[in-house]
Amino acid sequence: MRDHSATPRVDDVRVCRPPRRSSAIVTIIMVSIMAPAPARALESYPNERDELRNQQAQIWAERGKGAFAAANYPLAVTAYSELARLKPHDARVFYNRGLARGKAGDGNGALEDFNEALALDPNLPEALVNRARLYMSLNRTNDAHADLNSAEELRPRDPAIPFMRGTLYAQSGQLDGAIADFSRALELDSSHRASFTERGLVYLKLGQAGPAKKDFESALRLNPNDAGARRGLGVLDE
Repeated sequence: MRDHSATPRVDDVRVCRPPRRSSAIVTIIMVSIMAPAPARALESYPNERDELRNQQAQIWAERGKGAFAAANYPLAVTAYSELARLKPHDARVFYNRGLARGKAGDGNGALEDFNEALALDPNLPEALVNRARLYMSLNRTNDAHADLNSAEELRPRDPAIPFMRGTLYAQSGQLDGAIADFSRALELDSSHRASFTERGLVYLKLGQAGPAKKDFESALRLNPNDAGARRGLGVLDE
């Protein structure tokens, strides 16, 4: 690095100036000293732009997260849209906007965002699960099954996945499949109260009062205010 304290001042150059015939040499020297400076400055611009972009992205990410937590879903959608403009290849940005759009009542927009998130990262289980939930609401049973099966491959120890699939089986009348999946969820998490309740309701449909009662009682031990379990026991007591 050049010691700028040693750089001659203009006044010093005048005092020490050689005869006129060497002025061309002085000019060449000065140009060779000064010319690299603009090049060095230009080289720093891309890094500065990237830093500014990352700062802006962080601001929009925090706004989106805060708006979502405050249930201001339209504002969350706006924030995540700005973030998507800054980070168009980040799957989680589209996933988060999909969640916000779904909460805001825009199912089609949510589906588009989950599709985009999975196009960017096919191994994003959260997007698979939430897209499956949307498919369930649209009665697209086969698509929902496919997403849940893919999600389970990525998260084989997550009880929420077989629970959702069990719900899907129950809705479509495949009661044996529903019992198998609710049982699987309980193997993974013995305190998964919703699985006790839903499995109890399936047993009730099958006329198996004993297992149904046992499941309802298990659910109520975990949460005495479980409305589904209370209803189930009420039916059994009639």
